[in-house]
Amino acid sequence: MTIPGPIPECLSPNARCDRHVKADAIALARRAAYLWTREALLRAGGASPLPAQGDLVVRWLVEHGGRAKRRDFDNLVGSLKPYLDGIFDALGTNDVRVVAVVARQRPAAGESTVTCEVIAVEGDRGWPWG
Repeated sequence: MTIPGPIPECLSPNARCDRHVKADAIALARRAAYLWTREALLRAGGASPLPAQGDLVVRWLVEHGGRAKRRDFDNLVGSLKPYLDGIFDALGTNDVRVVAVVARQRPAAGESTVTCEVIAVEGDRGWPWG
């Protein structure tokens, strides 16, 4: 699922902006992620593609177009939290199931986008700690 537009600066955990502006940006990001996820689900048949139980991995790709700024990893993941909440609202499950987050950034030729993929992990396969 892809959400157009750059991540608002005030979503960064290090941002120093008015709390009302930040609250509005959080609400808008969460709602946008919810709507884009619902649209993607409807195009795919309507049902959530995730199993009802088990661990999940979230994979992000953030493409920076124009003057959008690259962030360090922990600020990037913190900035994406409202999007994650909106996605899991639309999927009808809880993000407590997420056991790993992979995030990659790269420059974009065009506009900025945020792409997310939620992957179910089958059993303990692939996890070194079992």
